[in-house]
Amino acid sequence: IHKAETRARYKAQMQATGLPLCSFMIGLLNDFPLATDPRAPAWLTQSIEAAKDLGVNNLLVAFFGKGDLLADRKLKEAEFARVIQRLKDAAPRAKDAGITLAVESMLSAEQNLKLLDAVNHEAVSIYYDVYNTGKTMGYDSPAEIRRLKGRISQIHYKNGPDYLDADKPYFEAITAAIKEIGYSGWIVLETASPSKNGVADAKRNGDFVRALFA
Repeated sequence: IHKAETRARYKAQMQATGLPLCSFMIGLLNDFPLATDPRAPAWLTQSIEAAKDLGVNNLLVAFFGKGDLLADRKLKEAEFARVIQRLKDAAPRAKDAGITLAVESMLSAEQNLKLLDAVNHEAVSIYYDVYNTGKTMGYDSPAEIRRLKGRISQIHYKNGPDYLDADKPYFEAITAAIKEIGYSGWIVLETASPSKNGVADAKRNGDFVRALFA
C-alpha cells in the first residue's frame, strides 16, 4: 500500500462503492517485529504517509506471531521497551498526519495501559480485539473495555470460525461495556464465512451487530 498505484486502486474502489477505509493493518510486523527489525520504523513511517493519502485515520500496529510482546503471559521487557521508544518516535509524525497508531496485541488492559502511559502521546491508542482478548487469552473483555475507557480508537468483533450470533450473550456483554464507555467509533468485523457465501455471511454478522447497537 506504500505504492502510489496501489493507493490509486483503493481510491477508485472507494469512489465507486461509496465505502471508506476506516483503518488498515501493518501485517508484516507479525513476521518482522517493530521491536526487533531495523526496517520496521521505516515501514511504520511509510504506512502513516499511505494512511494520510487514503484518508484513513486509524493505523493498526500489529503485535502477533513473532511480534508478540508476551512469553508465557509475561512481558518481553526488552522488546516492550523498544516498542515504547519506536512508538514515541513515530507518534509526532502520526499526529501531524491526523493518524492514530492503534496497537493490537495479546496484552491485558493493565499491560496496554502501561504501554500507553509510557509512550504518553495522544496519537497512540488501542485497537481492541474482543476475540483475541476474551477467547484466546481468557481476559474479562467487558471489564477490560471499561478499564480502557478513552484509550480505544477501534474495535474488532470476531468469533473464530462461527457466526457472531453463535455467542450472543458474550457479544451482548461486550456491547454493553462499549456503550457504557461512550465509544462511538467503528466496529470492524473480522469474521469467517461458515456457509462459504461471503456476502450472505457478512450480512448476517452485520445485521447482528447493528441490532446489538440499536
